[in-house]
Amino acid sequence: MAILLVEDDLDLGRALQQSLQVTHWPTVWVRHAQQARGHAAQGNLHCILLDLTLPDGDGQLLLTEWRSARIHTPVLVMTARDALADRLKALRSGADDYVIKPFATEELIARVQALIRRSGGHTQQRWQVGDLCLDEVTAQVSIGGQTIALTQREAAILRELALARGRAVSRETLMDRVWGPCETPSDGAIEYQIHGLRQKLGSQRICTLRGVGYALVCQGQGTHP
Repeated sequence: MAILLVEDDLDLGRALQQSLQVTHWPTVWVRHAQQARGHAAQGNLHCILLDLTLPDGDGQLLLTEWRSARIHTPVLVMTARDALADRLKALRSGADDYVIKPFATEELIARVQALIRRSGGHTQQRWQVGDLCLDEVTAQVSIGGQTIALTQREAAILRELALARGRAVSRETLMDRVWGPCETPSDGAIEYQIHGLRQKLGSQRICTLRGVGYALVCQGQGTHP
């Protein structure tokens, strides 16, 4: 697993590649959109750092292509385009985070680590626990052939619980991975989302371990990645 850095500026690319060594994950640096397409298609990436202005194409179009092709690797956009409209366009096209140049390298690294931490190092989009199957792309759960629609927040929480494979996930972990470093959930937000999931999935699907967190109860046919 590696970090894909897509940046055409030589000095910045070299500096970022060196700075990202502190993450202990290998960094693959490319300077052109076509090179980025090839690496993203191969998969096996923790995340992608994407400059929007590239010599052979627009990074925004590249991002749209990836999401249309169901490539769901976390993407952090790096750009000098600081207008609100540009930020919203990138985020709505599937970017997971956005930093404006010039930025502090320490902040970029912290955001990269948060992205990877929230994804658990996984980019899989379907999770099955017993007879429950979660599709993150559609934010839908199927149980015994019945399809249940979830909100994006509910789907994100359910994913974290599925990843834990029956182990408890603390409130703090859910806050960090679902809301991220740039949002502060309101008091009772996690309890509200868990309540919503229980109403939709059944009250016995998620158990509360007081002082520890929440765990997904496997029912049916076992647990599968």
